[in-house]
Amino acid sequence: METVGIWSGGESLGQTLEDRLGGQYRFVRAGHPALLAQRPCDLLVIAPDAVGLAGAGVIRPRLALLPGNSIALSGWVRAASAVSYGPGRQNT
Repeated sequence: METVGIWSGGESLGQTLEDRLGGQYRFVRAGHPALLAQRPCDLLVIAPDAVGLAGAGVIRPRLALLPGNSIALSGWVRAASAVSYGPGRQNT
C-alpha cells in the first residue's frame, strides 16, 4: 500500500482525500514538514495553507504536488518528480 503524506495547515484537504480515495492508500497528515520527515511517503501533497519549512529538506517522496504560488517549496522538497498545481499559466 502506498503512503500519501499531506502537509497542510488544516484538516480539510486530508479529510477530503481520504474520503475520496478510501482504503486504497495509507495517509499521514502533518501540519509541519518536520513531522513528515520521519515517515517516508510515496506521494507528498502540499496544501496552499502549509506553513513552516524546517524539516522540508529531508522529505524525499517519489512525487510531490506543490502549490504553484509557492516557488520556495520547490527548492526545499527533494522529490524524484514534482507537479505544480493552481490557476497560474505555468502550473502543470
